Amino acid sequence: MILQAGRPVFVASSNQENFRINKILVGWKDTREARRAVIDAMPFLQMAQEVHVITIDNDASDETWSSLDDVVASLSFHGVKAKASVFPEKSDGGTIADVADATHADLIISAPTATAG
Repeated sequence: MILQAGRPVFVASSNQENFRINKILVGWKDTREARRAVIDAMPFLQMAQEVHVITIDNDASDETWSSLDDVVASLSFHGVKAKASVFPEKSDGGTIADVADATHADLIISAPTATAG
């Protein structure tokens, strides 16, 4: 359902009593869907105290870093202070969740990824 929604989907824990958005993690891949997710989340991003844009790539190229620099510059244009990082892919696929946990992110912004099959 989430992949087919065609709209932003906000998922909160069932035991969530309060919601804060001090620290936001943006899972970035240079796709139309990721750009749309960032634009749709702009009100949240503008309220955050920290925004960390990450991409998962074992061999980050200049193109990867250029894409990250572009999204950080775009966020800056909208008044959002952000920093960018690249993390290697993990075999269990938990990298974004691991970074979110390590940085105590309150919110993850990410575009859905289509799976084969």
